Amino acid sequence: DPEQDGYFFTMEHVSGRDFLESCRRLSWKAQLPLWREICEGLNYIHSRGLLHCDLKPANIVVTGSRKPPRLKLIDFSLSEPEAGEMTRRLKGTIPYLAPEVFRLQSFSKAADLYALGVVFFQALTGRLPFSGKDADSIIREKMEQAPPPPSRFNDAVSPALDRVVLRALAANPSERHPSALHLLRDLSSLGEKGAAPSPPASSSSPSCWRTQAQALSATG
Repeated sequence: DPEQDGYFFTMEHVSGRDFLESCRRLSWKAQLPLWREICEGLNYIHSRGLLHCDLKPANIVVTGSRKPPRLKLIDFSLSEPEAGEMTRRLKGTIPYLAPEVFRLQSFSKAADLYALGVVFFQALTGRLPFSGKDADSIIREKMEQAPPPPSRFNDAVSPALDRVVLRALAANPSERHPSALHLLRDLSSLGEKGAAPSPPASSSSPSCWRTQAQALSATG
């Protein structure tokens, strides 16, 4: 409405498949390149001082048929700057929110990493780590129970991969990976034991993550 002042932002239209659909028929070893690319993207976003705040399979899109595939993180409508005053309200998608978000109603890099752990758990098992009948029961389970190991639902999952995913899902933020880069290194070490390892992440920005993150940081 030209008579009303306000702000808006536009986002690139991205066609492709969501992350879970792309992983559905892949073994965990075949999924690792996709996981590592997500970690590279999240590491770049965090390096720009941004928190996504709504990581979930629908916001991770696998585009085209390239090999290796190209991933994009989308929907930054809930993103916040890491520094500065944050919105003190509950937001995001409940199954992917970290336990501390319900207590503090604020986000951190650790909360984004927790959400990624939920996504990885779901890719391995076809289910959520906490699958209560409604939002209240899911929140209660997150606050009171430890997540089950993915191998309980998928016996092909190795003990080493169990440890990586469960660390990402730790209830205490300080017990999770310190950064997406550390999670990437853990995943790369798994690749060295059975899947093709990816090149190490660098501080330079992957081109596929650059545009949205730079646009968002410019508006912050």
